[in-house]
Amino acid sequence: MQARPHISQEPHAGIDTKMVAATRFLLAASALLIILIDPTEPDRFVLQTHAVLILYTGYSLYVFLSVQFRKRLPLLVQHHSWWIDTASYLVLVSLSSGTNSIFFFFFFFAVLTAAFARGFRMGFAVVAVSATGFWLVALFTTTDTTFNLSRFLLRPLSLLVLGYLMSRWGGTENRSMRRLELLRQIGSISNPRFGIGRTVTANIELIRAFYDADACLFVIGDPGSETIHAYHSGGPHTSQYPNSLRAESAFASKLLAPAPNDAAVLTGPQPRLRAKGKFRAFDCVTRKFIETGTEAFVNVLDSLEARSLLTTPIYYRKQPIGRVFVYSTRGNVFDSSDILFLLQAVDYFIPIVENIRLVDQMASDAAEQERKRIARDIHDSIIQPYIGLQIGIESLRQYTAREIDGRQVDQDISDRVKRLKQIADQGIDDLRNYVHGLTEAAARRSVLRDSLHRFTEKFTEGTGINIELNYAPDLSVRDRLAAEAFQIVAEAMSNVRKHTDSDIAIVDLSCEGQNLIMEITNKNGGSDHCEFMPKSIAARADSLGGECNVSNANGTTRVRVSIPM
Repeated sequence: MQARPHISQEPHAGIDTKMVAATRFLLAASALLIILIDPTEPDRFVLQTHAVLILYTGYSLYVFLSVQFRKRLPLLVQHHSWWIDTASYLVLVSLSSGTNSIFFFFFFFAVLTAAFARGFRMGFAVVAVSATGFWLVALFTTTDTTFNLSRFLLRPLSLLVLGYLMSRWGGTENRSMRRLELLRQIGSISNPRFGIGRTVTANIELIRAFYDADACLFVIGDPGSETIHAYHSGGPHTSQYPNSLRAESAFASKLLAPAPNDAAVLTGPQPRLRAKGKFRAFDCVTRKFIETGTEAFVNVLDSLEARSLLTTPIYYRKQPIGRVFVYSTRGNVFDSSDILFLLQAVDYFIPIVENIRLVDQMASDAAEQERKRIARDIHDSIIQPYIGLQIGIESLRQYTAREIDGRQVDQDISDRVKRLKQIADQGIDDLRNYVHGLTEAAARRSVLRDSLHRFTEKFTEGTGINIELNYAPDLSVRDRLAAEAFQIVAEAMSNVRKHTDSDIAIVDLSCEGQNLIMEITNKNGGSDHCEFMPKSIAARADSLGGECNVSNANGTTRVRVSIPM
């Protein structure tokens, strides 16, 4: 499961949609009232202008009422309302007085809504279209008697200048709102239950979505070894990246080649457009932009097969411990201000990651101490008395095996004592192996597999339902997740016994990417249209950040649970 979160991508996420809808309706109604009061404006195509303005006023009222009563608007209106406004104003300008039209000032409304909703680029696009459209409409629709050269030149120019400023301010406000939303989501998505890998992956996916980049790569060193952990979000090259790298590997060397305290934003050259690349480097210690070589960053850009790159160091307790890369195959995705913000965003969730690491370590240490305590208790309270019992049984065996006057005392008793000694010996060996498994880390890796094997054997003996367990040989599940996985399988087996007549069930456990996959399959009596969702399993999977799906085909029901590891 790969979740794809969005950061404030709704068209009006940065502005008050109710206020915008009310303002649009007020402008349209005011213009309609003005031309009704003053019959000199417009001076031509009066009926057509009235008709278009009435339609636009009706449209504005419809949008306002829909927003007011929370009715869903068409996607065209949701995502492109400023283009509808701009097109309406151009039509009104062409039908009215051309260069002298009072509807010219309405263009600023469309610019403001576009800039505050989608940022500078969308705002300035509306500016460019409005200015060019007004110039063309005025040029071809204004008559010689009403043509005003000063307005023909001044109005598009003022729209460009003022519209540019509005777009800049609106874009800054939009970016600030989206950045705050990103920081809020980073704080809310971190959960110790998901572990470090899930937390880092979810947060860098938020960063990738914020920039609408192709992928985000998070590289961090392991303090206790030469291994470098690589976490990556979605992207076209994700499958090429291993989850861990050796520090001396060629790929890791390129990723960590930039100076540890240098951040940079880089855009590669575009030969087709004859455009040179752009490069800005930033010293994270002095907090100043610097001049430095580009070779290390260009090598990273080439290795990631990207055209735009944003990279900053990862700090913990003021020491660089890794590096984050955000990259895209599009050009000019990032600017210099993104360096400081990415540093801030990463600094915000790195302590959360370290806290999760600490909690995980504390939980593992506590579990380790509990295992040792249980091992000691078993050794002192069970194994030692068992050994004493074994010695007593051996003494009894020797006594019953003796001969009196050439005859064995009792052959039947001797055989039974001998069998009892074999059972005692086997029990002691089993207990010792169990204690050894509690104290040895390598043996504990298969604790889930062994527990499931024991459970399925007992389940088969008690119910007569044959369980086929397929456990991937390379699957390693951490302790807390193993306990949850065991409960899910046990609940699934209980459902098979209670709700089906199946005499066989298949349990498959494997790993796909960063997810633990559990599939439980059983016969369903030939029905492929059974609507069934195991609520307890689905709720447990959801609490772990996973999902549960049920499918019916070819007379079998398959419950598939996917949980991030």
